[in-house]
Amino acid sequence: MKKRHIIPILAILIVLAGSDIRAEQTQTDMSVSVVILPVFKLSVDNANISFGYVEPGKTVELYPDRNFNEVVCVSNKGNKWYLKLSIMGDIIGPQNSKVGPDCFKWKVDGSTGDGILQEGWNAFKDQPVIAYTSGDMDTKGPDVVVRLKYKLDLPGNAIGGNYSVKILYTMTDIP
Repeated sequence: MKKRHIIPILAILIVLAGSDIRAEQTQTDMSVSVVILPVFKLSVDNANISFGYVEPGKTVELYPDRNFNEVVCVSNKGNKWYLKLSIMGDIIGPQNSKVGPDCFKWKVDGSTGDGILQEGWNAFKDQPVIAYTSGDMDTKGPDVVVRLKYKLDLPGNAIGGNYSVKILYTMTDIP
């Protein structure tokens, strides 16, 4: 009786061995291509800057203990890019107020990227100014968060009142 059980077991082992040999001899070639679309985008959580009532000769900083807003820049093009800031439209203040853009200041309060951030408080100009220049890792597609702060230095000869501006944030590959 022992011989009858050995023969089916040997037959199963031979079949399994044969199937293993066939599996090792089978080869499949596969080609995969992936297209990554270029991304170059910017988003901001708040572009309206309102200082409320400001007295002549006073400085008002929005949220002195933290940043006011965040700008998120994303680019996977591999090229250096720049985040620029400018005042959009007119400065809103009391009637007959002659406060120039240089009274409004901005400051980069940090970033998540490896780029160069403009140091210290900077006055707005008539033309856009560079706030952040991307680093090598920034050009490979991660979200780069740039945190910003704002203040108003109201001259002593200005009219006291409520002041606000709208900021234009531009992401460009041109310095």
